[in-house]
This record gives sequence, C-alpha cells and structure tokens, in this order.
Amino acid sequence: MPGRARAAGRLHAVAEGHEVVYFPWPDMRAFRRPLDGAAVWKAFEPGQFSISGDRSLPDTPANANQFRRFMSRVPWDLAARVAQFPEDHWAVLAWLARAGVPGDDLLVSTPCLALMLARAHSLGRRTARRMPSWALRPYLPQTDLAGKLGFPAVEPVVRLLRKVAWPAMTVPRLRAFRDGLRAEPELVVRLSHLPKLNANVLAAVGGAGLLVTPRLLTRLSEPRHDDPHAQVGSAIADTVRGWRLLRPRVPPPVFDGLAAASRLHEQIAEELSAHKRWGTLPFPAPPVEGTDTIVPLRTALDLVAEGREQHNCVASYERLARRGEVALYRVTAPERATLSLVPDGSRWKVSELKGVCNRRVSAATRAAVNRWLAGDGGRKILSVP
Repeated sequence: MPGRARAAGRLHAVAEGHEVVYFPWPDMRAFRRPLDGAAVWKAFEPGQFSISGDRSLPDTPANANQFRRFMSRVPWDLAARVAQFPEDHWAVLAWLARAGVPGDDLLVSTPCLALMLARAHSLGRRTARRMPSWALRPYLPQTDLAGKLGFPAVEPVVRLLRKVAWPAMTVPRLRAFRDGLRAEPELVVRLSHLPKLNANVLAAVGGAGLLVTPRLLTRLSEPRHDDPHAQVGSAIADTVRGWRLLRPRVPPPVFDGLAAASRLHEQIAEELSAHKRWGTLPFPAPPVEGTDTIVPLRTALDLVAEGREQHNCVASYERLARRGEVALYRVTAPERATLSLVPDGSRWKVSELKGVCNRRVSAATRAAVNRWLAGDGGRKILSVP
C-alpha cells in the first residue's frame, strides 16, 4: 500500500477523479484510489503514460516538474530507446526494471521482441492476469522467446522481427502479423528480402497474407510508404475481410498494385453499404461509454451507415464486433472520423482512427480521443476484466 507517497522521487497527483501514485525507477509500479473516500489502493497500468509526460495528469507546472524529477531516475539511454515506441512506454520501462541486463540487451538487438515480452500477457487469445515468468527472465535464445510468444521458433523469424520499424511496433499490429505467419509460414520467405517491415507491410501481411505479392510488398516497404497509421495496409486488410464477408465461397483476389488495391477497396466498401442480409441484433455493450461526439456503433446497420457516409469498409468488422473482439465508434468532432478499439491485455485501446476515405485525422482529433480515453473512458478501459 503506497500511503500518501510524496517523497523519494514518487510521482503523486490527482487525475480524473483518482489519487494516483507512481513509484520511480527501478520499482515502476502505479497505484490509484478514488477520491470518494475509499481507502483501497489498486495497482494499474498507466495506459496514457509516455516518456515525455502522462496525458492523464492535469497539465500544470507542478505536475510537469514532478514528472521531470520522476523520469530523471530512469537511465537516459533506456529512456531514449523506449521513447521510440509509439506506445506502451510504462509497460516497457516496468519490464526493463525487472528483466535486468538481458532485457537491456534485447532492447538494443531486437526492440520488437522486447516490446512483446513486456506485453506478453496480452498477446494470447485470452488475457493472462499475470506476466509469465519466462517473459520477466529473458535468458532464453531469441528463437525460443519468439516461440513462447506464438511465432514460429526459427531464426528467419527473429531476423524479420529485427527489421520491424519502431513506428510500426504496436501490440495489435504485431499480434495480427504473428497470426499471419502462423497461418502461412511461406510468408517468412516472402518477407525475407525486404530491408524493413514498416506499418503498411505489417498491416497488409496481417490482413491479407500471401494474397499480397512480393512486388507490392517491396513498394509498401519503400520510405515514401513509411506511414505509422498504415493507411494502405489497413485498406488491404479491410478489403479482404469485406470480401470474405460478402463472398465466403470465393477466394479473394491477389493484390499486386496500389491503384488496383485502391479500386477494389472502394468497390467492396460500396457493396458492403448495399448488402441486404445484415442482422438487426445489437452488438455486445460497448466497453467504453460514448459521449456527444464519440458515439458507439451498436448494430450492423450502424456500421453500414457509417461505411456509406465515410466511404470505408467498417462494415467488414461486423462479425468481429458481434463477437466482442472490436468496438467501433462514430467521431463527430473536432472532425468526422471512425474509431475502432481492440482488447489489449486488461484494457481496450485504439486500433484505428481514420477520417473519410481512410484519410489520416488531425492531431486535434487524435488528442480529443486520447483525452476521452484518459478520462471516464480511460477508467472503464482499465477496468475491463
């Protein structure tokens, strides 16, 4: 139990209706309790924590000074490397504090593998309550560690993991990539010639597998397609998912060029909007309550209307939404967008946030969604069993 915890480098603040205490390096534990007088502190993972600040904490000079003192305890070289991950900074720092020197070495040699070990409890089909012991003691060969994470336990796969670009390293994207390699082992050879696996490559392979030709994979791996939001790769994955929903007995086509892939995506989006056999039963209750500007999509017909208005393939998520594997929302401000959340460990997190025609949204829209998650939504996300 942390008590008031104001000294010894601990970060203490009031945020979103809770009193929170972060224990500094090398402890890296976080506790919170409601401000309603309850005396029970509960451990939690600060999902909005980043090396540069915690978006759930009020932006005040006092909190900023506390945060700088808190971060000064983390070795600067580790902090600099962890800052390159697009998310999960707290989880990686907490893992490094427990893994010791082998964890530091893995962060240098294969950062993608280090991230997945830090989030090992969330990479399975079912979330584990505790981190497996082998993930906290990464002494095994990297092929064995990859095998324990569900990847084929072979050296060529480890070489692929070393090629994953920092901006592409998110747990949902790596989970889909892993499942693609397991379903189609030939992908390992197909990807081996690429100098780098960026977000577009991972999204395309995770959603379409061998349907993406080597020629198109080479184009997607080029620097001009280094898009951390994976607009092209996500569109290919959406197209395949929509095709299988509309034509379950017809194999999807092969993707060989960007222009053809874009045309097929538009065609599938239109067909999904006109599909007549949508069920009317509501999806499971959304894991996070909506607001006036972030509205849950509760039925297949809601998805159809959203896809028609936004010119996207959101209706292809119908089966996943019905199984509770994804939650979808209509965002109306600061700009129009479609949001999807996926389960990730003990919480739900953003999978995609796209504007009309899958365009990238503004920084203001992304910040508004982050504030929502850090507020009432964030508390509900962190309490999902």
